[in-house]
Amino acid sequence: MKITISKANRIVLATVAICLLLLSMIWVNYFRQKSIDRKDAVHFAVERNSNLAVALEQYAISTIHNADAVLQLVRIEYGRDGKDLNLKKLLANTILNHDLTGGLSITDNKGNLVMANFAFPAGSVTNFSDREYFIFHSTNSNDSLHISKPIISRATGKPVIVISRRLNDANGNFGGVVALVIEPSWFTAFYAKAKLLPNDIISLISPDGTTYARRTGSKESSGEDIHKSPLFTHVANNPDSF
Repeated sequence: MKITISKANRIVLATVAICLLLLSMIWVNYFRQKSIDRKDAVHFAVERNSNLAVALEQYAISTIHNADAVLQLVRIEYGRDGKDLNLKKLLANTILNHDLTGGLSITDNKGNLVMANFAFPAGSVTNFSDREYFIFHSTNSNDSLHISKPIISRATGKPVIVISRRLNDANGNFGGVVALVIEPSWFTAFYAKAKLLPNDIISLISPDGTTYARRTGSKESSGEDIHKSPLFTHVANNPDSF
């Protein structure tokens, strides 16, 4: 009887050991597959997001170059024709992107509006000497393109990004500013067709951490300060990394 029980115990123990071994193998394979699936998911997300980021980068660069081409053209023509310049006629006869030319203005050296190809509401302030871009150009003699942070337009009441260049008079002194306004949504609107998930975020961010344009799923915004976020800190310290 004792021998029979001993054999039975050995059989039970062997069966339990085999079951435990099989169970361990199943869990090992499960965690291994889970790790592989996670790596694949991360790789796919990185590749997808990298493509979206590169697309936004190239689109932003192209937009800024086109805007600057408009500014350069208007500056040359204004230097020749002065206040006789017909902005609407000039822009209508160019091959430049007309979608970008709807918010063009010229101010004198005091910040007063000289001309624009869009209307300002009655009673609105048309002196821009307090604007950051005007102050920049009036205090910097170098010929450089200035891209503002999102500010509220006095014509539409909506956030806009102002891309501008300095105007010089015949003596080389500060003569005013030629400016082009672009709504932040211009930079991210084409992602409406990219099928972003509700928690997907794509942003165009200034060096100080202010968002020029931001799209979270289908929601668009601008002007957020994210300079303290871990992501911005990482990118600021590792400009060539993912």
